[in-house]
Amino acid sequence: MKAKYGGLEVSDARRLRQLEDENGKLKRLLAESVLDNDPEGLVGKSLTTPGQRRGAALGVMRDYQVSQRRACVLIGVDPKTVRRERPPDHAEIREEMR
Repeated sequence: MKAKYGGLEVSDARRLRQLEDENGKLKRLLAESVLDNDPEGLVGKSLTTPGQRRGAALGVMRDYQVSQRRACVLIGVDPKTVRRERPPDHAEIREEMR
């Protein structure tokens, strides 16, 4: 703490900290408004399969550091689709079933 605010008075250090907190809040608000307008540039794209919707939600979560709930609302996908891992593909079993 002293290394960061070493040459400042107590009141100046307190004000600087308040400004840093406010700046962080404003950055989060800006990111949320950008996401509300067009998350991942998905306007005009059709997300027809659950895999595409899941991938879009995971991409929003990764790129914008938003919660799973928020990403699912933005993309319009059920959270269970995003949480659920895809089962492994067994090509040989599918062939035997044909």
